[in-house]
Amino acid sequence: MRKLVLFAAALCFASVARAEEPIVIVVPAVDTDQLKIALTQARREIFADGLALTEPAKGTFWNVYESFEKEKKVLDDKRIAVLQEYVAKKDQLTDEQAMRIVNDFASAAQEEVKLRIKYTNELSKKIPGVLAARFYQIDAYITTAMTLDLLDNMKLLGTD
Repeated sequence: MRKLVLFAAALCFASVARAEEPIVIVVPAVDTDQLKIALTQARREIFADGLALTEPAKGTFWNVYESFEKEKKVLDDKRIAVLQEYVAKKDQLTDEQAMRIVNDFASAAQEEVKLRIKYTNELSKKIPGVLAARFYQIDAYITTAMTLDLLDNMKLLGTD
């Protein structure tokens, strides 16, 4: 599961070139809509495998998940925009710009947790609570893996 998540994260956010010099982040010249579709498909596959739902829970879950996915897309778009700004300005960020980027990332993370809780609670009313909790766990895992991969491949601000 981790490999699929990291692959999706790499597609979504950036490709990284490693050499003996510092890490370089390269914004891919690819259609971001195609990247979002790939990420969406990867997430769906992870949920399908991780939840192993049977009928009628399967239909119920995917109906609720579609609403979750629409709201999650807005947060993903925010993260991508913040990352694009970071990549474009990383070598000349002012103190104010750096702090705004930090606050924007933090805000998106907080909104994401609230969204995950909202849909976990909604799911728990329609499918067994253990499965709803597993939804929370899987989404937290995907988000954490993507965040760790992203941070692992970013140059620290103010370093050469």
